Amino acid sequence: MGLTPRLQKAFKNVSEALSFGVSWQRQEVRRRPI
Repeated sequence: MGLTPRLQKAFKNVSEALSFGVSWQRQEVRRRPI
């Protein structure tokens, strides 16, 4: 796609942060079952 290294790094950071947030939400839900 011709992304610049800076854009690729930013996109990687965003995707990692998103996956981290999702896994953290799952842990919170598992810890406190409704």
